[in-house]
Amino acid sequence: MTGMDGIVQTRNLSAGYDLPVLADVNLELPMGVWWTLLGPNGCGKTTLLDTLAGRLPALSGEVRIDGHAMQDKPISAKRALGYALPPYRLPDRLTGR
Repeated sequence: MTGMDGIVQTRNLSAGYDLPVLADVNLELPMGVWWTLLGPNGCGKTTLLDTLAGRLPALSGEVRIDGHAMQDKPISAKRALGYALPPYRLPDRLTGR
């Protein structure tokens, strides 16, 4: 992505499951800025966050975290991202042990 300086960037991102929930999302979130997503149930907030975190693959478009393309270098992108899940969304294989 050229001309974008954000730590989290999307370009023409479409995300969803069998059908797109989000289409042509373009974001640039600068480092050090707090942001929040607001909207009614079912509008795509969790879909966007899961796609930014690499938990859900993009249907089309691009996600970059700190300059790393989630599609090409997912480990590098995920290392640059802090993302907390509620306990009920953690994989079952994770335990206190």
